[in-house]
Amino acid sequence: MDLTTGEAPDSQVTAAIAAASTRLDQWTDDHFEPENALTLDLDGRGRPKLFLPKRIRALTSISFKLSDATFLAQTYTPAYEMISSVAGSAVDISGMDYIEIVPGQIMGNGLSVWPQGPKRVRIVGDFSWPSTPDRIKEAVAVLVWFRFKRSFEDREADQVAMPDGRVFQLRRSEPSGISEVDRIVADYSRAGALAI
Repeated sequence: MDLTTGEAPDSQVTAAIAAASTRLDQWTDDHFEPENALTLDLDGRGRPKLFLPKRIRALTSISFKLSDATFLAQTYTPAYEMISSVAGSAVDISGMDYIEIVPGQIMGNGLSVWPQGPKRVRIVGDFSWPSTPDRIKEAVAVLVWFRFKRSFEDREADQVAMPDGRVFQLRRSEPSGISEVDRIVADYSRAGALAI
């Protein structure tokens, strides 16, 4: 699936890769590139479990607000447990990530639940996949190739033959309309995840 600079200048390919990656993130409710030292300000629900909108690989710090004041650092780590869908390089595709206050433990200022209200909990850590899966890279490449190489006639066809001999079925009812990409989306979909 080669593209020449005449068919697609580097700046356009870079923009197309970013757009295809964003679409795949939206279709799967996930993000496939590592996000390190990321800060998330989350709504507290007044419950012991705080579900995270992203996969968490490492937790650097937790802080929270009891009112509209500044964030208070949570330093007593036995008070909570991080549950992650990422274990080293292995990822539980449908897994949910959360931080739970351990039953019987109390966090700062006597809390046994996360403070309730908008943007009351700040989580700093490393999030998302440790590296982009090869099949996601393939889906991005196919989407970019289709963006630049398909002729008008191809856009009206029910299938398209790739230069390497593979044939992709086109369907209008699935997210991309490209059978191989749609299979990858289905395989990597994180149904029910909390996205931000």
